[in-house]
Amino acid sequence: MKIAIIADDLTGANDSGVQLAKAGLDTVVWLNGKGSSENRAEAVVVDTDSRALSPKEAKAAVHAAMSALAPYNPNLIFKKVDSTLRGNVGAELEATAEAWQPECILLAPSFPANNRIVEDGILYVNGTPIGETEFARNEADPVSDSAISDHIGRQFHGAIAHIPESLWAEKPETISAWLDRNIANEQTVFICDAVSMETLERIAAFSQQQPKRLLLAGSAGLSNALAQTMVSGTNTPFAGHPVSSDPILYLVGSMSEVSKTQVAHLLTHPQTEGIRLHAATAASNDRHTQAKEFERVVAAAEKTLAVGKIPVIFSGTERQEVAEVYDYAKTTNKAISELAKRIADTIAAIGSKLMDTRHFQAIIMTGGDTAKALCRRLSIDELRLLDEFEPGIPVAQFTGEHRQTYAITKAGAFGNEQTFSNLYRHFTKEESK
Repeated sequence: MKIAIIADDLTGANDSGVQLAKAGLDTVVWLNGKGSSENRAEAVVVDTDSRALSPKEAKAAVHAAMSALAPYNPNLIFKKVDSTLRGNVGAELEATAEAWQPECILLAPSFPANNRIVEDGILYVNGTPIGETEFARNEADPVSDSAISDHIGRQFHGAIAHIPESLWAEKPETISAWLDRNIANEQTVFICDAVSMETLERIAAFSQQQPKRLLLAGSAGLSNALAQTMVSGTNTPFAGHPVSSDPILYLVGSMSEVSKTQVAHLLTHPQTEGIRLHAATAASNDRHTQAKEFERVVAAAEKTLAVGKIPVIFSGTERQEVAEVYDYAKTTNKAISELAKRIADTIAAIGSKLMDTRHFQAIIMTGGDTAKALCRRLSIDELRLLDEFEPGIPVAQFTGEHRQTYAITKAGAFGNEQTFSNLYRHFTKEESK
């Protein structure tokens, strides 16, 4: 195994892994902390699903993932982190280092393409220190410290140092000597300044040019740069893959404003049929009420498929429905996140039921919870990554009995107005108007 990536959610796993697939590496995502395939992929991405866990639980999840990877003896470990450092970054770095025992850790969360940069050890989002942005006010997962050392130091108990961006313009032996002088007697994280993609490319190149046992950690910016240093053979672009006459299915579990716009545009095609899942009903504690809504949507989807149309199943987000969900959460003392997972699981159950009786070319899903819930219901532990349909829209294949079906995942806010319509046109061969 050339490389293993540890990611704390499915979106991050797919974002980083698909770049390796595009570089020609056989790449799979392990969905439940371990794989089920006997095939020895060149690259494995492990989704620990640990972003919302406690630091202690997150560390345990990472240790379990590293134990599962140990028999494969990966040449390199990459710890994927969110570009705004949400989640248990310090705790997960510590756990990965405890298992991997690197000589040092290089942390570069910059993602210049998305206006996330690090300068003088400060993380900036759109030119503003992150501690002064909306990310600091996020009740569920606040990032209130602009200095990265302060933020990760809450969970990481080793030494933390800083690398100025100018160092990466030096020769590899000069950089290596600098690291040797600055590595402490305990595990050391070096926070890397990077305001340009060129710097991230130099960090990635350095990791491949010297013999040190390094732990690389970063966002999609660094993982993209790293993939370019690991080109292996050729990758068949997704546009070159054949399509069939089998239907496609949309399971839209994350109805962000972007997703709502994409669904609305998709439903202008006459061969699509929108089927709204009533969110409050799907979130209900009443199993009978839930079951009736499940049966209603399944029946509507089967009727749609019977007349040759494409079902677009989505969670309702009208103001009244959203208010009902919040009222229900308050009445039952349930967290909104728990109800959101119930809704995602209901959509996944609908998708699984439909897949029991017919073959689909592709399942197009929004929201990592929806995709993971569907795979769990289908007893699928791995996805094989192939390519990107559009930037941020990875294309994979299910494994097992559904290996002939594409699994296309999209974070709620990714893509443009026409993304769903573009996928529709690709699979139905409809000409763009």
